[in-house]
Amino acid sequence: MPATKQKKVVQARVESEVKEQANAIFKSLGIDASTAINIYYHQVVINGGLPFLVQKKEVDPQLEKAMVKAQAEELGLIRDDALNLTKEQRRQRWA
Repeated sequence: MPATKQKKVVQARVESEVKEQANAIFKSLGIDASTAINIYYHQVVINGGLPFLVQKKEVDPQLEKAMVKAQAEELGLIRDDALNLTKEQRRQRWA
């Protein structure tokens, strides 16, 4: 019989409206708040930090789109069309 891992209690103060909204989402996913928090903690450990981007300021939507496209091209998810552009078109694209 495998040994059970020791569990600890985590307490946090959350705005009641946010808690209600989150609990409704958890319910729709078939999990409870405790399971969701466990998933979050595991993701923090796996990622070595928060499992999502925390930003202080908003990113320009066009810049974000260009960054996502460049990353997708780099990963080979979409074809890099920069090779088909003229030098002037490339300059304008990244200006």
